[in-house]
Amino acid sequence: LTSQTGERDNQTHAFTGEIEADAGQAIFGYEFGVRVFSPNGAVTEVHYDSASHPVNGGSHQEFTSRLNFQDTTLPYGVLPDVQKMSHALKARAKIGNGTLIGRASMASTKNTNTDLKATVTGGALQYALRTSPKTSIRARLNARRVKNDDYPVDVPTWREGLPGGGQNFDYIRYSALTRTELSGDVELTWRPSHRTRAVFLGGFESIDRDDFPLDGTGQKTTRLIGQAKLTHRASQKATFRAKYRLELTDNPFTSYHHVYETRGNGVLEPNEVTGFVYYYQREDLRIMDVTNQPTSEHNLEGSVALRPSPKVSLNMALKIGLEKNSDLDSIDFERTIIQPTATVTVTPDARWSLYGSYSFTLDESNLPLVVPLMDG
Repeated sequence: LTSQTGERDNQTHAFTGEIEADAGQAIFGYEFGVRVFSPNGAVTEVHYDSASHPVNGGSHQEFTSRLNFQDTTLPYGVLPDVQKMSHALKARAKIGNGTLIGRASMASTKNTNTDLKATVTGGALQYALRTSPKTSIRARLNARRVKNDDYPVDVPTWREGLPGGGQNFDYIRYSALTRTELSGDVELTWRPSHRTRAVFLGGFESIDRDDFPLDGTGQKTTRLIGQAKLTHRASQKATFRAKYRLELTDNPFTSYHHVYETRGNGVLEPNEVTGFVYYYQREDLRIMDVTNQPTSEHNLEGSVALRPSPKVSLNMALKIGLEKNSDLDSIDFERTIIQPTATVTVTPDARWSLYGSYSFTLDESNLPLVVPLMDG
């Protein structure tokens, strides 16, 4: 395979329009958008060799009968022609002592080369209310539906015309992007003094996948979130910040039955005609689930900003992350992240300044180690 140089002349045409109406206590609006992407320029191609045994050059039919294509020249790196159209309705209104903001939208993106389309519809609501001179509350709710077209994949008949062959491996590609998403949170801000501010947040996220891991099965991931932030300006020379965030996740995104293989002896039935066991049968040996997504996640952040003199400033920060997932049948996944940072700035005069920063990251985690063996 030899790298190639090809000219690109990609064009994007975009149009957006918006209309807004003020009804006194409420404002309403409508947005419309169109975007067209057209790739042009040279088409890069690559030649695929004739399939045969790598040592003696024989068994041509046996090798070619297992491939989608061989001994041919095909284009690669082809960009699709894409058309996107979007609509959005929005509103803003005063309700009581607070403000309500709402938005509903729909966007459709189409690959005109393959006639495949992805559609996203959604809505969002936000209500903000100042309950007292020192306290305010904000509540948010978001919903989104993603539908990605299924795609039938037609592959040549496996080992067509050979003894024990003729298997049909055509399939439909169901997209893991097809899903329903729902999220929401409530945030409370409290200012006990002009030097101190505390922010507390509680929320949730839900992702319901229609066709993952299999068609129509649906994997639902639910996450609960809690967060607290504190900012305190002790003086004009020192400001302290601290943050803690907790996420508890039920059923995070996982790869199912794709880690290990059990022993095939006595499990897989040889082909009745040839007496061999073929690699496509080994899917039946796959076991155990794996993911690097935690079920519990703790994040701590702290920083201090010092200004000992008008010409010198110093910032120090520390981030710590602790992640864990003990729900897998393969391993107990754990991850630890520690990241300290220090920055100093010296400004002798208005014409120049000296800046220096140091950062260190420790990232430790574990995953199963799987060594693949060929015929052994």
